Amino acid sequence: SVSLPVGESSVQLEVEDELGGRGEDSVLVQVQDLTPPSLELAPAPGLLWPPNHRLVPVEVGVLAVDACGDAGFVLEGVTSSEPDDAPGLGDGRTTDDIQDVQAGAPDQIFLLRSERDGGGTGRIYTATYRAADEWGNTSVAGTIFLVPHDVGGLTEPMVLTVVQEGATARVTWQPVATADRYDVIRGDLASLRETATAFELGPLTCLASSPEAGEAGAVADGDLPAAGSAFFYLAQYRAGALTSGYGTATAAKPREAAVAAGACP
Repeated sequence: SVSLPVGESSVQLEVEDELGGRGEDSVLVQVQDLTPPSLELAPAPGLLWPPNHRLVPVEVGVLAVDACGDAGFVLEGVTSSEPDDAPGLGDGRTTDDIQDVQAGAPDQIFLLRSERDGGGTGRIYTATYRAADEWGNTSVAGTIFLVPHDVGGLTEPMVLTVVQEGATARVTWQPVATADRYDVIRGDLASLRETATAFELGPLTCLASSPEAGEAGAVADGDLPAAGSAFFYLAQYRAGALTSGYGTATAAKPREAAVAAGACP
C-alpha cells in the first residue's frame, strides 16, 4: 500500500524466498485528478437600492480551490433578467446597464445600473464564473445582484414636500430608518437640462446635511425665486458608507447632482 503524487510514478516490487531466491518487477502508475475545483462566490453588495438609475460599482469575491494543485478562474459574463430599456417608462430611458465587464479574464469588479421595471417583480443580474485546475477539470458557478421592486413595501426611499410659509420655503420628508444623515440641495429650474444619458442640474446650493436619523426631516430655505422663475429641491440620505443619490425610481434617467458645483460635500 503506497501513497503516490498526482502524475506518473514507477513502482518497483522486490520479493525474496526462504532460500534466498529473489525476483522483481515494476509497473508505471498514473494518478489523475478527475475532481473539478470548488468555486465559491460572494457578491458585494448583493442588493442594489434605491432604483435611482445610477451605475453602481460591485465586486464578486471569488474562491477557487483544487484538491491536487492550483486553480484559476475567469468571468464568463454578466446578464440581466430585464432588457436595458424595456418598452414604456417603467425602467427609465437608459442603456448600457452592465459596464466594464472583462469576459474571459479574472474580472471581479464591474458596474451595474440600480434600476428595474416598475411594473415587474425586480431585476436580477447574474455573474457567471468558470474555474479550472491544471488537469483541465472545470466547474461553473453564478452569483446574483438583486434590484428589488421595493424594500418592505417602500418604493421611494424619500418623498419631499415643499410648502411656502411667508418668505420661507419649508422642505420636509419622512426619515429613512437606516439613515444617519440627509443632504438637501436647491437648483434653478432654468438651469435644468436633459442629455442623452442624464438630467444635468446646473449650479446648486447645499441647504443642509442633517438632521440625524430618527428625527422628522425638515429644512427651511429663506431664499425665494424671482418672479417668473422657480426653484427645485432634491435630497439624498446617507447610511454609513451608502449614499442613496439624488435620483428616484420614477425618474427616466440618473440625476447628476453629486458632482455638480454646490452639491453637499
